[in-house]
Amino acid sequence: MKKVTITLSSKDYVVNLDDEFAFYLEKDMRHFQNELEIFDAKGLITAYVQKSFECYKQQKAIEELNLKLDKFIN
Repeated sequence: MKKVTITLSSKDYVVNLDDEFAFYLEKDMRHFQNELEIFDAKGLITAYVQKSFECYKQQKAIEELNLKLDKFIN
């Protein structure tokens, strides 16, 4: 387990994460943080919306793949 600190509007929030996911999250968060590695509310909302859209696209791709597999199997 690794502790990751997320700073939002000058307040620190510490979360405990699996090491591999912590590395991924820290790397991914850099795209949304300012140069001081602090999130502001707008950055956090932007990150949430972008990640939600990525999940949406992945879910659609999984559903399409599932349909193709169903057709192939049947």
